[in-house]
Amino acid sequence: MSIRIDCEIARTIENMLWWSGYWRRNEIRVVVADGWATLSGEVEWGYQKRLAVHVLRGLAGMTGMTDDIVVAHARSTVSGASEAENPHADVVTSSRWS
Repeated sequence: MSIRIDCEIARTIENMLWWSGYWRRNEIRVVVADGWATLSGEVEWGYQKRLAVHVLRGLAGMTGMTDDIVVAHARSTVSGASEAENPHADVVTSSRWS
């Protein structure tokens, strides 16, 4: 995939995240290489992390995604572990689709 296409995918992702209204600009960083998007950064709540993955699922031209977003706000879960400490709190850490 070309660098131009990767840049267009990254720009589209950034715009989708920004316009959805759940994240501040530059709160989530986006890098795209060969159609594979990597999201990183820190959000305050777990729902923001899960929603970022959900919003971008199936985006045209994207071959998959790695979710490296960190949840800053530790919220207690049923098991007593904080959401930030719970390794199962992520909906997706890495997925490939076509």
